Amino acid sequence: MATSGGPDIITDGLVFGYDTGYGIADNNTATRFYKGEPTVNLFSSPQFTSHSNTTVGTTSILKEDFGENLAGIEMIQLGTSDIASFAMGSIATIPSGGTYTWSSYVYATSVGSKVKGQVTVYVNGVRHWLTNSNAWVTSTVECNHLFKPTIANQWHKVDNQFTLPTGTLTNLSLGGWYRAASNFTIKIANCHLELNSHVTPFTLVSRTNTDSLIDLKKSTNIDLSNVSFDSTGQPTFDGTDDNITLTSNPHYGLNNATWEFIVKFNVVHNSETSTYRQLYIQEASIWIAQYYNKIGLDIRKDNNAWFDGNGGLVTGSQIGPVDSGKYYHVVMTWDGANAKGYLNGEIGFTTAISGLTSIKNGLSPRRIGQRSSTPLDGHMPVVKMHNQALTAEEVKQNYNAYKNRFNL
Repeated sequence: MATSGGPDIITDGLVFGYDTGYGIADNNTATRFYKGEPTVNLFSSPQFTSHSNTTVGTTSILKEDFGENLAGIEMIQLGTSDIASFAMGSIATIPSGGTYTWSSYVYATSVGSKVKGQVTVYVNGVRHWLTNSNAWVTSTVECNHLFKPTIANQWHKVDNQFTLPTGTLTNLSLGGWYRAASNFTIKIANCHLELNSHVTPFTLVSRTNTDSLIDLKKSTNIDLSNVSFDSTGQPTFDGTDDNITLTSNPHYGLNNATWEFIVKFNVVHNSETSTYRQLYIQEASIWIAQYYNKIGLDIRKDNNAWFDGNGGLVTGSQIGPVDSGKYYHVVMTWDGANAKGYLNGEIGFTTAISGLTSIKNGLSPRRIGQRSSTPLDGHMPVVKMHNQALTAEEVKQNYNAYKNRFNL
């Protein structure tokens, strides 16, 4: 029993899965399988590779590799008047009026403002300066809040959000840094400027839609082009059109299979007439969806009839009830004879499937979170498929491994 994504997770027979690290990762930290929200670093030299070492009297700014994938500069300011500077360069053309997030890692001998700087942009040909309150003015001004350490003698990430003015924008420049105090040392590494309203894990250049979330088996491409992201940088399904379509299909067992999810629904209705929300769809073969306040399973049988068809609206293939705003551990299995459903480690149904000897496992794409006009409204940070039916004990073990992470 190998592990991935957490302690004591059953991975026997795993053919596909993803785990965004929800409950473990944060906006600053990439995990092994979730590198973070897709983004572009607008700086061409975010680790100061273009900087030339500078010394002015008792002040010096030197390039350094700090280890642990952190690289940048160390600024030592001993005198009260010696000034040295460094620059992040200029971005020629940028979108008008967008919200940007600046972030970097800092290590300083004390907290508070250490270096001042100038952040400028030309608006319709007129130069504007960023103030400490993130306003833009047309007179020369300095700001000292971008590299402001909040913890002494420890690497930590600082970030700041600002909105660019509207108009024709050119030459966004961040540089001209110099002393705000004397007798200090500050290290600055991994600078990141992105068109985003919140910070994401650092990337040198970019993090694309297809390299942000990694299949636990590293065998299936996961494309996040059609997924939204919340303010914590985690993938979310917005209830409108979000989905993950797998461009290469993982093949689970024809006679044994397990589908496993951690899911939270934003909206749950106790009484509806037709609306349901898809968790997983293998077109013409498997449906797993939220039906009202229950979660149901449909499987197309060998004779093209549906086991518990009509959208899983019968009690023979339902687990629940579920509430909105809470995470649940959901498992559906088929062992060649019986379909079983588990909710938070407990069996919800066991139903024999007559007329089914193997699951259709063709080339139609697997889709997570949507079928036509029935998209999921919520979060699904963990999705896994196995080519064997997990036992009740194994389901319980996985539930216990996820329990604390998601407050199940």
